[in-house]
Amino acid sequence: MAPAQLELFKFSLYVFLPVYAMLHYGDPEWYEKWVGPLRSGFRRDDAKQMEPPRDTSELKAELDRLRHDRLAKRALRDSGAIPPSDSPLVGPGAAAAPPAPPSSILSTTSTSFFSSAATDSADDRRQV
Repeated sequence: MAPAQLELFKFSLYVFLPVYAMLHYGDPEWYEKWVGPLRSGFRRDDAKQMEPPRDTSELKAELDRLRHDRLAKRALRDSGAIPPSDSPLVGPGAAAAPPAPPSSILSTTSTSFFSSAATDSADDRRQV
């Protein structure tokens, strides 16, 4: 077993190293000095962030604005100014759904498969 002094050193290192790191890197002055200048390179739209509405009148005004924008886009799309593939509701890279197979093929295939499987298994049981 290791001497008590080594264990005390390891324990103090395990306890105080995270506390020191938290105090050093969590200091607002250190953050503003080292991270503040780099922040603008990562977040270019700092000034244009949306603020949540503070009361019901601001909320209603924002909902009315969003509704008006949505209806204007729908009117443009319906008038043919925006093709359906470029519609913001569909997305530029969205592919159309593949065509569904005719229902007659599905019903005949599934019915004949299951009915033949049911009769085969019944015939197999009778032969045994």
